[in-house]
Amino acid sequence: MPYIDQGARPGIDGLVDPLADALNAAGGNDAMVGKLNYTVSRLAWRLCGHGSGERRYARMNAVGGALFMALQEFYRRIAAPYEDEKIAQAGDVGESRGGCAAPEPPSAEWLWRLHAAYMLRRGWTVTDAGGLQVDGPTQQEAFKPLCDVLSRLAGSPG
Repeated sequence: MPYIDQGARPGIDGLVDPLADALNAAGGNDAMVGKLNYTVSRLAWRLCGHGSGERRYARMNAVGGALFMALQEFYRRIAAPYEDEKIAQAGDVGESRGGCAAPEPPSAEWLWRLHAAYMLRRGWTVTDAGGLQVDGPTQQEAFKPLCDVLSRLAGSPG
């Protein structure tokens, strides 16, 4: 939350409230979102010195950081509590089916094919028995543990 003095808020609220009313009166979400995006972009543009010739990276960095933190604050204070409300009302994802089931692990054959494709794309030779031919013993040693695991999963001799 951007904590500012209570005395500074009325001046800002006097500008923001009529702007929010105008954006809310814009029509459906599509019209409102377009105008909101324009408003935020235009404000950031002006704060960063566009139009005045006083553009500075430090200012752009500060404005970008403030926009990012405002988004975080929006999610934490407005969106997340709304999501929690809806979960309480309708149940969480997967509850209608008894919870979220863990996905099936990939098969050993699928893992071996993925690994072989990875190696072939790099120009290395992969044999059916899980052997790997690369240039130099250092590379071969680096990939041996992965090849051993994949070979065992695929039921091939290590």
